[in-house]
Amino acid sequence: KQKDKIMNKLIYRQILEFATSAHEFQKRKYTGEPYITHPISVANLVVENGGDELLVWAALLHDVLEDTKVTHEELRAFLFTILYFPYAKKVLDIVVELTDVFTHEAFPKLNRAKRKELECIRLGGVSEDAKMVKRMDLAHNTKCITKNDPKFSKLYLKEVRELLKVL
Repeated sequence: KQKDKIMNKLIYRQILEFATSAHEFQKRKYTGEPYITHPISVANLVVENGGDELLVWAALLHDVLEDTKVTHEELRAFLFTILYFPYAKKVLDIVVELTDVFTHEAFPKLNRAKRKELECIRLGGVSEDAKMVKRMDLAHNTKCITKNDPKFSKLYLKEVRELLKVL
């Protein structure tokens, strides 16, 4: 049991270092804090809400594919190097499920409302584990946005309400 705790701390540290490096020059929009503070906050919310180590690790990595130059192949290679195969696969699957498909870059002809609608439908079909991490992501982002951008928060909260219906 003690050995497992030590191993989990080492894995947490390795994943945190990977995510920190991936988000190295990014800052939080409203606060200017290093971006990694967001995945750490999401991981902490996962812990507070009963998530296991795999969900914590996925939370730390949840924006890596979406918001950094890290590729699926690089993330897969990293995870499969440090984790037992089924754990690596599960963490990778959750991160992929959480990666926004309907981005402006991928669908420039669709407006924000349509992209968010399609993303909402897509997220309704992800695993329960991915949904849990997404709820924690939304919780942290909602707190930051409502505090720092009341005007945008009206639109954002409407989008969150729709998402929560499927999560």
